[in-house]
Amino acid sequence: GTKKGDEPMLATVLTFAIAAGCIMIGELNAIAPLISNLFLVSYGLINYATCIYFLVSYGLINYAVALAASSHSMQFRPSFQYWNRYSIM
Repeated sequence: GTKKGDEPMLATVLTFAIAAGCIMIGELNAIAPLISNLFLVSYGLINYATCIYFLVSYGLINYAVALAASSHSMQFRPSFQYWNRYSIM
C-alpha cells in the first residue's frame, strides 16, 4: 500500500487492467477456461492445505495419547470401551 492512506494501489490497478482486458476481449467463451482453471487450482490448494493440517493434527493427537498411555499415568483413563494401545496407531 501507500504510506499515507495504506491503499493497495498496485492491486487496484492490476485488478482494473485484468477487468478491462476481459471486457475488451468481449468473448466470454475465450475467458471462461482461464477463470475455471484458476478456480480449480485455488480450490485444490485450499483442499491440499486443509488435508495437511488435518493429518498433522491427527498425528499429534495420536502421539500425545501414545505418550500418555506409555507413561502409565494415573490420570489417563480412556472411556472408550474397546480401547487398547494399538488402536492409536
